[in-house]
Amino acid sequence: MINIVWNYSGGEHDDRIAEIYSLCSCIYYSPDVCRIADANYIRKIWYEATWFRPDEHFLVFIQDKLVGYSYAWIVDSALRINACIDPTLSNTLKEELLRTIIRESMEKKKGEYKYPIITIHAGREFSELHQLIKKIVNPINETITSQLMRLCIDELEKYIEKKKPPNIKLVESNGVEHADIITEIFNNAFSIYDWFIEWNPEDTRRWYEQQKLTVFIAFNEKGEPIGFSDISIRKNYYGETIGYIETLAVKKEYQRKGYGTALLYQAVKKLVEKGIEKIYLDAIYDVAIYYYKRGFKPLYRYVRAQFVQQNV
Repeated sequence: MINIVWNYSGGEHDDRIAEIYSLCSCIYYSPDVCRIADANYIRKIWYEATWFRPDEHFLVFIQDKLVGYSYAWIVDSALRINACIDPTLSNTLKEELLRTIIRESMEKKKGEYKYPIITIHAGREFSELHQLIKKIVNPINETITSQLMRLCIDELEKYIEKKKPPNIKLVESNGVEHADIITEIFNNAFSIYDWFIEWNPEDTRRWYEQQKLTVFIAFNEKGEPIGFSDISIRKNYYGETIGYIETLAVKKEYQRKGYGTALLYQAVKKLVEKGIEKIYLDAIYDVAIYYYKRGFKPLYRYVRAQFVQQNV
C-alpha cells in the first residue's frame, strides 16, 4: 500500500531521504558530478532554509518504508512537480509511484493553480526517469533547462591568451564572510529565470558553512562587488575526484564585459593548481554557448516536461 505524508520538515527520515537523494542525483541526473548527501546536508540545505515550505513537500511510503519524496509548488499560477523515487525499485513499482506522486500533487494543489499546463522535472535527457515521465504524462512539450559540460583545459588557456580579463580585483573567500555580497550578486544575476528562488544572507551563509566551497568575488575599480564564482572538489559516482564550478554569476549591468571570463578562469586555475583534471559545470541552457566557446564540451542535457492534467 502506498502512503503519502505531507508537511514533513525534517526528523526521523532524514537519513533515508539523503540516501534516496544521492541515488537520484547519481542515476537520474549526473553520475559524473552527483552529490552524495547525508542527513546533515538535508537538514541544513532544505529543512532549515527560509525558502522551505512544508506544505509543498511530501514523503512517499510503501507500508512503512520510505521510497521517495516530492515537491509540488506554484509558479505564476502553474503547478510544478519535482519527484525523486528510489531508483533501485522495479520499473513497474516506480511507474506506479510516479503516477501516485503526480496525482497527489494535482489533488493537493487543486484550486491553487489556474494554468492548465503542468510542469514536471524529468532529470537527464533519456534517463529512466525521463522515459517513465514520457510514458505516464504524454508531454505536449519538453524544455531543455541546463546542460552538464566538461572542460578541455587547453582550449580555455588559448582563449584567455587572446582575450585579457578586465581590470578587476579578485578576492578569495570561504563564502561565509561575504554572504551579503554573494546574495546580492546572485539575486541580481539570476532573477530573470523562472526557476529563480531569492536567496537571503542567512541561507547563503548556511550553504557555505555546510559546503566548504572556495569562492572568488570580483570587484571593479571602484571597489563595487560585481560577480562571483565558487568551486568544490568531491568524489563522483565512479569514485573519481572531480572539480565542479558550482556558480558563476555577474550582475546584469556588468555582463558581456569580460568579468565572467575572469572569474571562470580563476576558478579553473584554482582547481588545476590542486591537481584536478576533470572539471565540470552545469550551464543554464541558453548560455551554454558561452561556456562552449571557452573550452567546455557538452555531456548531458536536463529536461522538464509539460503536460495537461487530462493526460494522466
